[in-house]
Amino acid sequence: MAKEIKIKTTNEFIDTVDTIAQKSVQLTQLEATRDREIQDVQERHKGGIEPLKKEIKALTSTAKIYAEDHRTELFHDASAKRAKTGLCTYGLIVNPPAIKNRGKAFPDERCIDLLKQNRRLVRFVRTREEIDREALLAAYSDGEITAEDLADVGLKRDQDIRFDVKPLVDSGDKATA
Repeated sequence: MAKEIKIKTTNEFIDTVDTIAQKSVQLTQLEATRDREIQDVQERHKGGIEPLKKEIKALTSTAKIYAEDHRTELFHDASAKRAKTGLCTYGLIVNPPAIKNRGKAFPDERCIDLLKQNRRLVRFVRTREEIDREALLAAYSDGEITAEDLADVGLKRDQDIRFDVKPLVDSGDKATA
């Protein structure tokens, strides 16, 4: 943890923000070096990883088909969901049911329109209510509403002040005083 200092003069303040700029550039350089090294490691191992992933996916697909067709012999107890070999456990996992779009021909917008046209199914279209904060802020700025108006409905106008220091460099160059 960095030691806490008290700034007493403008010169100390300038020195402090310049130090922040220098350390920010140093941090950016270290992060860039780290990210390049991570990318290099990922590229080096990609040739071995991707083929294994594809092979595992293909073998899993084949095993799933066999397991579905031979469920009773693989899972001796009808209620069993998992079984073991010497190296692994395996199982047919039934995920909870879900409602999904039937394909690219049925994006959400089209499904919503179709639901609205169906008297029995229209009740399954949600109406999302939310506060239009941007419009309220604009109305406040234009003088249409007041702080009291906002308070009456449990809202308030808020604005944070944030202190920011940005180094005056465009690349990984050193920030020097």
